[in-house]
Amino acid sequence: MDKQHFDQLVKGVREMKRHMAGKSVRGARTTELPEPDVRTIRDPYSGEELAAFPAIHPDVAVIHALQADKAGNALIGGNQGLDPELAFAARTVIVTAEQVVERLDKADLVSPVVSAVVEAPNGAWPTSCHPLYPVAGGEILRYIDACGREEFEAYLQERLAR
Repeated sequence: MDKQHFDQLVKGVREMKRHMAGKSVRGARTTELPEPDVRTIRDPYSGEELAAFPAIHPDVAVIHALQADKAGNALIGGNQGLDPELAFAARTVIVTAEQVVERLDKADLVSPVVSAVVEAPNGAWPTSCHPLYPVAGGEILRYIDACGREEFEAYLQERLAR
């Protein structure tokens, strides 16, 4: 996903959190890729042409946490990204956690929004789970390379054999 499409995803999820139908923005450029949900509208006050992004309603969000408790509370930590917005926008939220504990004293996500908790040590790898482990950039490049050569199945089998 390129930066422009990621930014559109972020805008859509944030609009869902705000209970808005969508958001119009100045300066958004369309690409040659089909974007059926992004429409062009005219600002009724200035006449300026704007791109309108719809709110996004994900069916499922899978969010990785440092810790979660059995009740569904989760500690994401300082590198939350879009995780809280996704949790409130999605119909179903699955939290994978480095560690599942009996009870958390502090939580970034609370149990009413969480559907399931799964213990998954190193579950964010090869992306990061700050402060426990950094991004494994070399592995991400190997993955991209394998997918580009249509060798994902061989890559997956190699990873699972480890």
